[in-house]
Amino acid sequence: MIRPHSIGHGVPSLDLSGVQDPAQAAVRSASDAYVRHLGPDLVSLVVHGSAVRGGFIPRSSDVDFALFLRPGALTIGDQLPLPRVAGLHEELTRVDPSPFRYLQAYAYSSGDPSGKTFIPGTFHVIFGERNVPLATADELMAGAHRALQSLDAQSIAMRTSRKLLSHVRRESGLHNELRLLCTDVWPTLYHVLSVRGGDPIRVWQLTKHQAVVGLETEGEVGQTARAFYDVVTRHYAEGEASRSALEALQAGLAFLGVAARWYQARI
Repeated sequence: MIRPHSIGHGVPSLDLSGVQDPAQAAVRSASDAYVRHLGPDLVSLVVHGSAVRGGFIPRSSDVDFALFLRPGALTIGDQLPLPRVAGLHEELTRVDPSPFRYLQAYAYSSGDPSGKTFIPGTFHVIFGERNVPLATADELMAGAHRALQSLDAQSIAMRTSRKLLSHVRRESGLHNELRLLCTDVWPTLYHVLSVRGGDPIRVWQLTKHQAVVGLETEGEVGQTARAFYDVVTRHYAEGEASRSALEALQAGLAFLGVAARWYQARI
């Protein structure tokens, strides 16, 4: 078992025991910063997603945090005041997230019944109160149906086409668009698996690779999911060339189109 990491006299320790080994260093450093800068306003600090569940894609997956803050700490729009986060952000820029790509965090008001919920087995409380809100199987299933019912693959393809008319260096429109597309593809994969008849809690506990394998018997939707997974993992493993990014975009859009048709046919 990994021992909690002490962050100083009088401050409770960080519990890293549920964090995947490759994410340990980044989670420890970032959590130190969140706890020190947010102080008594921080009720709970949660890490979730592939940093806990496993199956992350190197150079693609983010380390995801949720910050639950005492009521009143957030401004209108559920944000922390800019002066409050400036020093925190400066410290976070010195954290190396490798082999993950970014640190990503969102703030929530503690005790808000309409706020963030978590799926058992996909999160870990690093610091503070452990009584975080949980999603139910019924809620996840209803969310899967809503998402697939409203899935508009054509609009996503049009968005992608518009972005590819331009090109900038570094994090170019092409590579940003691929990362944005992943935020459409991966949840859709889990929604399809849930609607197909699985327990949605167990479905969301699967790694991306396990989810793809679980869908392979589902004909064209399974084939296109596998094709996207294979090309996107190869893209990030081989240095993020423009050609493989374009291949991944096309594979992802193909999966979304097939998934939308699969759902409409099923209902």
